[in-house]
Amino acid sequence: MKKFGLMSITLVVTLAIVLAAQAPQGGGAPGGRGRGGPPAPPTPPVLQAYADNLAAAINKQDAPTLTKMLGTDAIYLDEDGHAIPATVWAGRITQGTPPKVFAISGSRGQMIDDNTAWVSFNYTFAGMFLNPPVQKTLNGTASFVLKKNGADWTALMVHGALKQSVAGLTQ
Repeated sequence: MKKFGLMSITLVVTLAIVLAAQAPQGGGAPGGRGRGGPPAPPTPPVLQAYADNLAAAINKQDAPTLTKMLGTDAIYLDEDGHAIPATVWAGRITQGTPPKVFAISGSRGQMIDDNTAWVSFNYTFAGMFLNPPVQKTLNGTASFVLKKNGADWTALMVHGALKQSVAGLTQ
């Protein structure tokens, strides 16, 4: 029985050491990747340009330009898992009087190969919402999976998530 106890303690200590050695290093410092790990590499200029052009099209209420930035079968996924054609999202986000103000920050992205990439950013979206209209500023994050289409990049998938506040969990 003593051998079993000694083996159990040895196994637990060994497992703890191995898991600690495999844990990601870093403290999640500002500009880092969430809960630890190395900082994200700089966003490639072509992907930053895509994000900037997207924000400009939204701010100009330019649905045709925004729609052109989307693939023909692109899908928009919200934080609850609802899926709609991205062209429907483009129409909704570019409507309203006065125009809404869309600003991006904290862009990150990566070229996967010559024809595939992703870009993600935080955003603020200010405007009149609800019925009756109320001035609000929404905060969130958006991610795009992109595919090269000739000389242009088009989104195959758009994911948007509003900042969620849950008492005791995120606050």
